[in-house]
Amino acid sequence: MHIAMVTPYPADKPKGGVEAAASNLVRELAKLGDHKITVIAPSYRGENHAEERDGFTLQWVSQPPLGFLSYWSIMRRRVHRLLADLNPDITHFQAMLALSNGYKEPFLGTVHGIGEQDIRTRGGRFSELRARIVGWVEGKARRSLKDCIVINPYVAEMLDGQLDKAVLHHIGNPLDAVFFEKTPLVKRNNDFLFIAKMDRNKNLGAAISAFAAVEAELPSDTRLVVYGPVADQQYHEECLALIEQQGLGHRIEFLGSQPPATIATHMRSARALILTSHHEVAPMVISEALSCGLPSISYRKCGMQYMIQSGVTGVLVDDGDLTGLAEAMKTVVSAQGMEERCLKAGQVYSPGQIASETFRVYQQILRAEQAGLVSDS
Repeated sequence: MHIAMVTPYPADKPKGGVEAAASNLVRELAKLGDHKITVIAPSYRGENHAEERDGFTLQWVSQPPLGFLSYWSIMRRRVHRLLADLNPDITHFQAMLALSNGYKEPFLGTVHGIGEQDIRTRGGRFSELRARIVGWVEGKARRSLKDCIVINPYVAEMLDGQLDKAVLHHIGNPLDAVFFEKTPLVKRNNDFLFIAKMDRNKNLGAAISAFAAVEAELPSDTRLVVYGPVADQQYHEECLALIEQQGLGHRIEFLGSQPPATIATHMRSARALILTSHHEVAPMVISEALSCGLPSISYRKCGMQYMIQSGVTGVLVDDGDLTGLAEAMKTVVSAQGMEERCLKAGQVYSPGQIASETFRVYQQILRAEQAGLVSDS
Protein backbone atom coordinates (compact mmCIF):
# COMPACT_ATOMS: atom_id res chain seq x y z
CA MET A 1 0.00 0.00 0.00
CA HIS A 2 1.21 3.49 -0.82
CA ILE A 3 0.07 5.92 1.87
CA ALA A 4 0.30 9.66 1.34
CA MET A 5 -0.12 11.91 4.36
CA VAL A 6 -0.69 15.63 3.84
CA THR A 7 0.12 17.35 7.11
CA PRO A 8 2.18 19.94 8.90
CA TYR A 9 5.40 18.13 9.76
CA PRO A 10 8.49 19.03 11.80
CA ALA A 11 11.71 19.78 9.98
CA ASP A 12 13.44 18.96 13.25
CA LYS A 13 11.49 19.18 16.50
CA PRO A 14 7.66 19.31 16.49
CA LYS A 15 6.10 22.73 16.91
CA GLY A 16 2.66 22.06 18.29
CA GLY A 17 0.34 19.11 18.66
CA VAL A 18 -0.40 18.44 14.98
CA GLU A 19 3.26 18.09 14.04
CA ALA A 20 3.89 15.89 17.07
CA ALA A 21 0.91 13.64 16.36
CA ALA A 22 1.78 13.33 12.67
CA SER A 23 5.41 12.43 13.31
CA ASN A 24 4.45 9.89 15.98
CA LEU A 25 1.91 8.29 13.64
CA VAL A 26 4.22 8.14 10.63
CA ARG A 27 6.99 6.62 12.73
CA GLU A 28 4.70 3.81 13.88
CA LEU A 29 3.03 3.25 10.49
CA ALA A 30 6.48 2.65 9.03
CA LYS A 31 6.88 -0.29 11.41
CA LEU A 32 3.69 -2.06 10.32
CA GLY A 33 4.93 -3.63 7.12
CA ASP A 34 6.45 -3.12 3.70
CA HIS A 35 4.33 -0.10 2.79
CA LYS A 36 5.38 3.03 0.99
CA ILE A 37 4.74 6.22 2.93
CA THR A 38 5.05 9.73 1.50
CA VAL A 39 4.53 12.71 3.77
CA ILE A 40 3.60 15.95 2.00
CA ALA A 41 4.25 18.96 4.21
CA PRO A 42 4.18 22.73 3.73
CA SER A 43 7.56 24.42 3.70
CA TYR A 44 7.69 28.00 4.89
CA ARG A 45 11.22 28.45 3.52
CA GLY A 46 10.25 28.44 -0.14
CA GLU A 47 11.54 24.90 -0.61
CA ASN A 48 10.34 22.18 -2.97
CA HIS A 49 12.33 19.03 -2.39
CA ALA A 50 12.16 15.49 -1.09
CA GLU A 51 14.05 13.93 1.81
CA GLU A 52 14.42 10.27 2.61
CA ARG A 53 13.69 9.74 6.28
CA ASP A 54 13.68 6.52 8.31
CA GLY A 55 11.01 4.43 6.57
CA PHE A 56 9.29 7.17 4.55
CA THR A 57 9.77 10.03 2.08
CA LEU A 58 9.19 13.60 3.21
CA GLN A 59 8.15 15.84 0.33
CA TRP A 60 8.28 19.55 1.11
CA VAL A 61 5.93 21.83 -0.85
CA SER A 62 6.60 25.55 -0.87
CA GLN A 63 3.97 27.49 1.05
CA PRO A 64 3.07 30.77 -0.72
CA PRO A 65 3.66 33.89 1.40
CA LEU A 66 -0.01 34.88 1.62
CA GLY A 67 -0.61 32.55 4.57
CA PHE A 68 -4.21 31.56 5.21
CA LEU A 69 -5.31 33.14 1.91
CA SER A 70 -3.12 30.80 -0.13
CA TYR A 71 -3.15 27.43 1.66
CA TRP A 72 -6.63 26.56 0.33
CA SER A 73 -5.97 27.95 -3.16
CA ILE A 74 -2.40 28.02 -4.52
CA MET A 75 -1.07 25.50 -2.02
CA ARG A 76 -4.00 23.15 -2.64
CA ARG A 77 -3.30 23.08 -6.38
CA ARG A 78 0.39 22.36 -5.76
CA VAL A 79 -0.46 19.48 -3.42
CA HIS A 80 -2.99 18.00 -5.86
CA ARG A 81 -0.46 18.07 -8.70
CA LEU A 82 2.05 16.25 -6.53
CA LEU A 83 -0.54 13.67 -5.49
CA ALA A 84 -1.41 13.08 -9.15
CA ASP A 85 2.26 12.30 -9.83
CA LEU A 86 2.60 10.06 -6.78
CA ASN A 87 -0.69 8.21 -7.34
CA PRO A 88 -1.00 6.84 -3.77
CA ASP A 89 -3.54 4.20 -2.84
CA ILE A 90 -4.91 6.40 -0.06
CA THR A 91 -4.30 9.93 1.15
CA HIS A 92 -4.65 11.07 4.75
CA PHE A 93 -5.21 14.82 5.24
CA GLN A 94 -4.24 15.88 8.77
CA ALA A 95 -5.50 19.33 9.74
CA MET A 96 -5.58 21.95 6.94
CA LEU A 97 -8.52 19.99 5.52
CA ALA A 98 -9.18 22.65 2.89
CA LEU A 99 -6.28 21.06 0.99
CA SER A 100 -8.62 18.12 0.29
CA ASN A 101 -11.27 20.21 -1.46
CA GLY A 102 -11.83 18.80 -4.93
CA TYR A 103 -9.64 15.73 -4.40
CA LYS A 104 -11.23 12.68 -6.08
CA GLU A 105 -9.07 9.73 -5.06
CA PRO A 106 -9.59 7.65 -1.88
CA PHE A 107 -8.83 9.79 1.17
CA LEU A 108 -9.76 10.56 4.75
CA GLY A 109 -9.25 13.48 7.09
CA THR A 110 -8.38 14.13 10.71
CA VAL A 111 -9.73 17.27 12.34
CA HIS A 112 -7.12 18.42 14.85
CA GLY A 113 -8.56 21.79 15.69
CA ILE A 114 -11.30 24.21 14.82
CA GLY A 115 -9.25 26.80 12.95
CA GLU A 116 -11.89 29.52 12.93
CA GLN A 117 -12.41 29.11 16.70
CA ASP A 118 -8.67 29.32 17.34
CA ILE A 119 -8.44 32.55 15.33
CA ARG A 120 -11.27 34.13 17.29
CA THR A 121 -9.73 33.04 20.60
CA ARG A 122 -6.32 34.51 19.73
CA GLY A 123 -7.88 37.72 18.37
CA GLY A 124 -5.74 40.25 16.57
CA ARG A 125 -6.10 42.30 13.42
CA PHE A 126 -8.96 41.25 11.13
CA SER A 127 -9.53 38.16 13.29
CA GLU A 128 -13.23 37.91 12.50
CA LEU A 129 -12.63 38.20 8.75
CA ARG A 130 -9.87 35.60 8.89
CA ALA A 131 -12.09 33.32 10.98
CA ARG A 132 -14.95 33.57 8.48
CA ILE A 133 -12.72 32.71 5.52
CA VAL A 134 -11.06 29.77 7.27
CA GLY A 135 -14.45 28.58 8.52
CA TRP A 136 -15.81 28.66 4.98
CA VAL A 137 -12.99 26.71 3.30
CA GLU A 138 -12.53 24.25 6.17
CA GLY A 139 -16.29 23.79 6.50
CA LYS A 140 -16.57 22.92 2.83
CA ALA A 141 -13.93 20.23 3.31
CA ARG A 142 -15.53 18.85 6.48
CA ARG A 143 -18.93 18.55 4.80
CA SER A 144 -17.33 16.63 1.91
CA LEU A 145 -15.56 14.02 4.02
CA LYS A 146 -16.64 10.42 3.62
CA ASP A 147 -14.33 9.23 6.39
CA CYS A 148 -13.05 11.25 9.32
CA ILE A 149 -10.83 10.33 12.25
CA VAL A 150 -12.27 12.00 15.34
CA ILE A 151 -9.59 12.52 18.00
CA ASN A 152 -12.10 13.60 20.64
CA PRO A 153 -15.94 13.58 20.83
CA TYR A 154 -15.76 17.35 21.21
CA VAL A 155 -14.81 17.59 17.53
CA ALA A 156 -18.18 16.30 16.31
CA GLU A 157 -19.99 18.32 18.98
CA MET A 158 -18.26 21.56 18.02
CA LEU A 159 -18.74 21.13 14.28
CA ASP A 160 -22.52 20.82 14.66
CA GLY A 161 -23.46 18.62 11.72
CA GLN A 162 -20.56 19.39 9.38
CA LEU A 163 -19.46 15.73 9.56
CA ASP A 164 -22.90 14.22 8.97
CA LYS A 165 -21.85 12.64 5.66
CA ALA A 166 -18.73 11.04 7.10
CA VAL A 167 -18.11 7.73 8.78
CA LEU A 168 -16.53 8.73 12.08
CA HIS A 169 -13.57 6.71 13.34
CA HIS A 170 -12.82 7.52 16.99
CA ILE A 171 -9.04 7.32 17.34
CA GLY A 172 -6.99 9.55 19.64
CA ASN A 173 -3.70 11.28 18.95
CA PRO A 174 -0.64 9.03 19.21
CA LEU A 175 1.98 10.03 21.76
CA ASP A 176 5.74 9.83 21.64
CA ALA A 177 6.90 6.37 22.69
CA VAL A 178 8.94 7.84 25.58
CA PHE A 179 5.69 8.31 27.51
CA PHE A 180 5.21 4.52 27.55
CA GLU A 181 8.66 3.43 28.61
CA LYS A 182 8.70 1.06 31.56
CA THR A 183 10.31 2.86 34.48
CA PRO A 184 10.45 2.19 38.22
CA LEU A 185 7.78 3.93 40.27
CA VAL A 186 9.12 6.91 42.19
CA LYS A 187 7.77 8.80 45.17
CA ARG A 188 5.90 11.80 43.86
CA ASN A 189 6.93 15.31 44.83
CA ASN A 190 4.56 18.28 45.05
CA ASP A 191 5.26 19.88 41.69
CA PHE A 192 2.24 21.08 39.73
CA LEU A 193 3.06 21.22 36.01
CA PHE A 194 1.78 23.72 33.46
CA ILE A 195 2.89 22.63 29.98
CA ALA A 196 1.86 24.84 27.06
CA LYS A 197 3.07 27.63 24.84
CA MET A 198 2.78 31.02 26.47
CA ASP A 199 -0.21 32.81 24.99
CA ARG A 200 -3.58 34.14 26.10
CA ASN A 201 -5.49 31.05 25.04
CA LYS A 202 -3.42 28.81 27.33
CA ASN A 203 -4.30 31.19 30.17
CA LEU A 204 -1.40 30.65 32.56
CA GLY A 205 -2.66 33.60 34.60
CA ALA A 206 -5.58 31.53 35.89
CA ALA A 207 -3.23 28.80 37.13
CA ILE A 208 -1.03 31.41 38.84
CA SER A 209 -4.02 33.04 40.55
CA ALA A 210 -5.40 29.70 41.75
CA PHE A 211 -1.97 28.66 43.02
CA ALA A 212 -1.63 31.97 44.86
CA ALA A 213 -4.97 31.41 46.58
CA VAL A 214 -4.00 28.02 47.97
CA GLU A 215 -0.20 27.87 48.22
CA ALA A 216 -0.22 28.60 51.97
CA GLU A 217 -2.34 25.47 52.51
CA LEU A 218 -0.16 23.19 50.40
CA PRO A 219 3.03 21.41 51.51
CA SER A 220 6.01 23.74 51.85
CA ASP A 221 7.83 22.12 48.90
CA THR A 222 4.97 22.74 46.45
CA ARG A 223 5.96 24.46 43.19
CA LEU A 224 4.25 25.48 39.97
CA VAL A 225 6.62 24.49 37.14
CA VAL A 226 5.95 25.96 33.70
CA TYR A 227 7.18 24.36 30.47
CA GLY A 228 6.77 25.74 26.97
CA PRO A 229 7.90 28.47 24.57
CA VAL A 230 6.87 32.10 24.79
CA ALA A 231 4.47 32.73 21.90
CA ASP A 232 3.14 36.06 23.21
CA GLN A 233 5.82 38.18 24.90
CA GLN A 234 3.34 40.75 26.22
CA TYR A 235 1.25 38.05 27.91
CA HIS A 236 4.39 36.47 29.33
CA GLU A 237 5.33 39.79 30.93
CA GLU A 238 1.83 40.11 32.37
CA CYS A 239 2.19 36.68 33.98
CA LEU A 240 5.59 37.62 35.42
CA ALA A 241 4.06 40.78 36.87
CA LEU A 242 1.26 38.74 38.44
CA ILE A 243 3.81 36.38 40.01
CA GLU A 244 5.71 39.33 41.48
CA GLN A 245 2.48 40.91 42.73
CA GLN A 246 1.56 37.67 44.51
CA GLY A 247 5.05 37.22 45.92
CA LEU A 248 5.40 33.79 44.32
CA GLY A 249 8.79 34.11 42.62
CA HIS A 250 10.27 31.43 44.88
CA ARG A 251 7.44 28.96 44.17
CA ILE A 252 7.09 29.24 40.37
CA GLU A 253 9.75 28.15 37.89
CA PHE A 254 9.90 28.56 34.09
CA LEU A 255 11.85 25.85 32.26
CA GLY A 256 11.02 26.73 28.63
CA SER A 257 10.74 24.17 25.84
CA GLN A 258 12.07 20.72 26.69
CA PRO A 259 12.19 17.40 24.78
CA PRO A 260 9.49 14.76 25.37
CA ALA A 261 11.85 12.59 27.44
CA THR A 262 12.38 15.43 29.93
CA ILE A 263 8.65 16.12 30.16
CA ALA A 264 7.88 12.41 30.64
CA THR A 265 10.43 12.09 33.43
CA HIS A 266 8.99 15.06 35.32
CA MET A 267 5.42 13.85 34.78
CA ARG A 268 6.32 10.55 36.46
CA SER A 269 7.41 12.36 39.63
CA ALA A 270 5.07 15.38 39.81
CA ARG A 271 1.77 15.79 41.66
CA ALA A 272 -0.60 16.98 38.91
CA LEU A 273 -0.95 18.74 35.58
CA ILE A 274 -2.88 22.01 35.40
CA LEU A 275 -4.51 23.05 32.13
CA THR A 276 -6.53 26.28 32.15
CA SER A 277 -6.92 26.98 28.42
CA HIS A 278 -9.86 28.95 27.12
CA HIS A 279 -10.21 26.47 24.24
CA GLU A 280 -8.74 23.06 23.43
CA VAL A 281 -9.86 20.22 21.18
CA ALA A 282 -7.87 17.19 22.35
CA PRO A 283 -4.86 18.44 24.33
CA MET A 284 -2.06 15.92 23.97
CA VAL A 285 -0.58 17.07 27.27
CA ILE A 286 -3.49 15.40 29.11
CA SER A 287 -2.89 12.16 27.19
CA GLU A 288 0.80 12.39 28.09
CA ALA A 289 -0.02 12.98 31.74
CA LEU A 290 -2.34 9.96 31.84
CA SER A 291 0.31 7.74 30.29
CA CYS A 292 2.70 8.78 33.08
CA GLY A 293 0.18 8.27 35.87
CA LEU A 294 -0.21 12.01 36.45
CA PRO A 295 -3.68 13.38 37.38
CA SER A 296 -4.92 16.48 35.53
CA ILE A 297 -6.79 19.53 36.79
CA SER A 298 -8.76 21.41 34.17
CA TYR A 299 -12.06 23.01 33.20
CA ARG A 300 -15.21 21.00 32.52
CA LYS A 301 -15.47 22.04 28.88
CA CYS A 302 -14.08 21.49 25.35
CA GLY A 303 -12.11 18.27 24.86
CA MET A 304 -10.91 18.20 28.47
CA GLN A 305 -14.28 17.00 29.75
CA TYR A 306 -13.96 13.83 27.64
CA MET A 307 -10.38 13.05 28.65
CA ILE A 308 -10.48 13.48 32.45
CA GLN A 309 -12.79 11.47 34.68
CA SER A 310 -13.28 13.85 37.58
CA GLY A 311 -12.39 12.27 40.89
CA VAL A 312 -10.83 9.28 39.14
CA THR A 313 -8.02 10.53 36.86
CA GLY A 314 -8.05 14.16 37.92
CA VAL A 315 -10.43 16.96 38.79
CA LEU A 316 -12.68 19.04 36.54
CA VAL A 317 -14.07 22.40 37.67
CA ASP A 318 -16.41 24.92 36.12
CA ASP A 319 -14.98 27.25 33.49
CA GLY A 320 -13.13 30.13 35.12
CA ASP A 321 -13.61 28.83 38.68
CA LEU A 322 -10.34 29.83 40.35
CA THR A 323 -11.56 28.71 43.76
CA GLY A 324 -12.38 25.31 42.25
CA LEU A 325 -8.90 25.05 40.77
CA ALA A 326 -7.37 25.87 44.15
CA GLU A 327 -9.51 23.24 45.91
CA ALA A 328 -8.58 20.71 43.22
CA MET A 329 -4.89 21.23 44.03
CA LYS A 330 -5.59 20.34 47.65
CA THR A 331 -7.59 17.31 46.53
CA VAL A 332 -4.88 15.74 44.37
CA VAL A 333 -2.20 16.25 47.04
CA SER A 334 -4.07 13.81 49.29
CA ALA A 335 -5.75 11.61 46.65
CA GLN A 336 -5.16 7.86 46.65
CA GLY A 337 -5.14 5.52 43.65
CA MET A 338 -5.19 8.16 40.91
CA GLU A 339 -1.76 7.18 39.59
CA GLU A 340 -2.80 3.62 38.77
CA ARG A 341 -6.10 4.73 37.23
CA CYS A 342 -4.31 7.31 35.07
CA LEU A 343 -1.80 4.74 33.82
CA LYS A 344 -4.60 2.42 32.77
CA ALA A 345 -6.56 5.20 31.02
CA GLY A 346 -3.45 6.40 29.17
CA GLN A 347 -2.91 3.11 27.34
CA VAL A 348 -5.39 4.09 24.61
CA TYR A 349 -2.86 6.68 23.37
CA SER A 350 -0.07 4.19 22.76
CA PRO A 351 1.48 5.09 19.37
CA GLY A 352 1.63 1.46 18.23
CA GLN A 353 -2.04 0.91 19.01
CA ILE A 354 -3.09 4.17 17.34
CA ALA A 355 -1.09 3.33 14.19
CA SER A 356 -2.69 -0.13 13.96
CA GLU A 357 -6.18 1.33 14.34
CA THR A 358 -5.46 3.98 11.72
CA PHE A 359 -4.08 1.44 9.26
CA ARG A 360 -7.24 -0.66 9.65
CA VAL A 361 -9.25 2.41 8.65
CA TYR A 362 -7.11 2.76 5.52
CA GLN A 363 -7.85 -0.88 4.67
CA GLN A 364 -11.60 -0.42 5.25
CA ILE A 365 -11.74 2.60 2.96
CA LEU A 366 -9.86 0.81 0.18
CA ARG A 367 -12.03 -2.30 0.50
CA ALA A 368 -15.16 -0.14 0.26
CA GLU A 369 -13.69 1.68 -2.74
CA GLN A 370 -12.91 -1.61 -4.47
CA ALA A 371 -16.37 -2.97 -3.73
CA GLY A 372 -17.91 0.18 -5.23
CA LEU A 373 -15.85 -0.18 -8.39
CA VAL A 374 -16.88 -3.81 -8.77
CA SER A 375 -20.58 -3.02 -8.28
CA ASP A 376 -20.39 -0.14 -10.77
CA SER A 377 -18.90 -2.40 -13.40
